[in-house]
Amino acid sequence: MVVHFPIALWTLGTCFDLAVLAGWPQFWQPAGQLIIIGLAIGVLSGIAGAIDFVAMSDDEAAQDTAMKHMMLMGTAWSIYLFAYLLRLEAGSMAPGPSLMPALLSLAGFLTMALGAHYGGALIYTHGVGVVLKKDGSRQG
Repeated sequence: MVVHFPIALWTLGTCFDLAVLAGWPQFWQPAGQLIIIGLAIGVLSGIAGAIDFVAMSDDEAAQDTAMKHMMLMGTAWSIYLFAYLLRLEAGSMAPGPSLMPALLSLAGFLTMALGAHYGGALIYTHGVGVVLKKDGSRQG
């Protein structure tokens, strides 16, 4: 599933940003690279999520959870985009670390974590996107 990649990339990028704040500036460039790759794959994840949303049942509770998930993940994507843009200097990655992008990365992570919680609720509570076997149990 494509949706796992932005979460993994942003999480690792945020860990690298925290390492930069702890005094290891060599993680500055890799953090930015992980974040931009997460942003690119996040667009694909958003498209996949929109397709799933259109195909959802009329379950009001599931739709409410889906809206919260989409709003939070879209906000996380925007925060990470802003954090990446602040890393740029004359169109390329700034050579040295800066505090604000690292703090925004942390804010993006916290927002993403809450959004991922709602994404998990869509699957495990509401069964969205879950394929059932003939006997009614979940596959996988």
